[in-house]
Amino acid sequence: MLNHYRLTMPMFDAEVEKTLSRQCLDPALPYYGVTPDFAKGYCEPTMGCGNAALLMTAYYNPDAARYHDPLLLERAAMAMDYTLSMVHEDGSIDLMETNFHDATLNGFALHNLGPAVLVMQRDSEHTPAEEALLEKCLSFVRSSADAMVNLGFHTPNHRWVTSASLAYCWRITGDERCRRKIDDFLAEGVDCDENGEYTERSAGIYNCTCNQTLMIMADQLNMPELRAHVARNLRLAPVYFEPDDTVNTLNSTRQDMGRAPDRRVYYSNYLTAALEDGDGAFAYYADEMLKKTMGQFQYGAGYTGVPQMSLFLLHPEWEERFAQITPVQPETDFERLMPDTGILRKRQGDLTLTLIKDRPLFCRVQAGSHLLTLRYAGSFFGNGQFQPQTLQAMEDGGYRMTMVKRAGYKRPLNPPPASPMWKDMDHSKRETVAVQEYRVTVEIHLENRILTVRTKTEGCDNIPVKLELMLQPGGMLDVGTADFFTRAGDYIFLRSGEATYTYSDFSRITVRGAFQAHNYGSNMRGAQPGDGGSLTLAMTAFSPSDETVTVQF
Repeated sequence: MLNHYRLTMPMFDAEVEKTLSRQCLDPALPYYGVTPDFAKGYCEPTMGCGNAALLMTAYYNPDAARYHDPLLLERAAMAMDYTLSMVHEDGSIDLMETNFHDATLNGFALHNLGPAVLVMQRDSEHTPAEEALLEKCLSFVRSSADAMVNLGFHTPNHRWVTSASLAYCWRITGDERCRRKIDDFLAEGVDCDENGEYTERSAGIYNCTCNQTLMIMADQLNMPELRAHVARNLRLAPVYFEPDDTVNTLNSTRQDMGRAPDRRVYYSNYLTAALEDGDGAFAYYADEMLKKTMGQFQYGAGYTGVPQMSLFLLHPEWEERFAQITPVQPETDFERLMPDTGILRKRQGDLTLTLIKDRPLFCRVQAGSHLLTLRYAGSFFGNGQFQPQTLQAMEDGGYRMTMVKRAGYKRPLNPPPASPMWKDMDHSKRETVAVQEYRVTVEIHLENRILTVRTKTEGCDNIPVKLELMLQPGGMLDVGTADFFTRAGDYIFLRSGEATYTYSDFSRITVRGAFQAHNYGSNMRGAQPGDGGSLTLAMTAFSPSDETVTVQF
């Protein structure tokens, strides 16, 4: 395994210099003492803890370029003053972008500051500057402990964020309230299922957070059994990795849903788990992520994923383990249906298939970095967007997704209502008549780089329906009698036969089996509107319908 400590030291030193150069030194400015947040135009209270933790770690790291540079202590104290100025009387701080008096945010801040304080307590020479800085840090640790013990949380992962930070508070101060509160959270059980999926299914953010926090707890509380949950999730995570090294987040219930973060969001998870458990597959992923980061750093293209150096200082034994762990490359291809979370992920080479329940984007194929997304809808009582209610494997290797909806009309109340006001009537007593049913079945196969999509609509007759294939715009569409460049927002009806779409890198897809019965597409009532950022190839029919389309990659 690569020596991540030594190889990332230049990046760590660069991060320290960047922080020193950007730290606000003007007392007249509201973000005095911290590095300004360019995107927000203000700084969150946690920024001080993050800046201070970095500078403190550099001060105590004998391999850092600024080891024992007194400037680091001075600047770290300035950063802590910023955070301390934002602490409320109840000990909490604000996440100003959304949450106020948020004890959980104290927790997130301590994930950086906590290990740095432990390093300082262990290695301090007790100079006046060190003692003054330590007291500032302890002030925040104590107030945060009060907030986290006495206040609450509002998302599942916050329980582990809080518990991990309380573990640091307990180690730093010995406050037994922290340990008791952790036990209260652990009594609820860890919400990681047999597949390794956490409650929020947040493959791009909060799965990583849960992993990090459980590993902190395992370490600080001497509870190695907690790492079993992390290991399950880290074995699951590659199922969500795409061929272009992004993470598929379509199944998330949080703000990362639909985004495509770099898989290096898992870097510190894999690195720490590999060092703690000696897992060769985890070591492989950590090494591959570091190689990419080093390449970006060396060529000035930006970099991410500098490991938390304070953890290396707390665990000097880790450096010996790098040479002891042999990375093992896992199998790339997979096929995994997870009924409990309603998702199918399949990979063949550089091709991945995602099928997902309860979402209008029910099918996505990624070929390298190119995406194909499917939607299906019918104009049924303004509520005909296909969002599969079931996802099941078929005996022939494909997958079937279904949805059934019913709608009808109401008759007058008998006897008449006491009040003529609509809101006062008991509408549950109305008789429903002329009930119509709308049944959609979609069957999907992916083999030998050919996606086969069969759509079947039954029940009520004459429902206008549409199948939409959404692609990245800017390529060339060949429909047999004409070629033309496409633009974002183009909505094109394919009548029959086949069409070929060529990207600027000369990769292409061919669509066969097109059908058209009407032009009621982008503005279909009750359906998702046309996507202004995509090229949409639409096909239309009336129910009952049974159509099969293939897409060759």
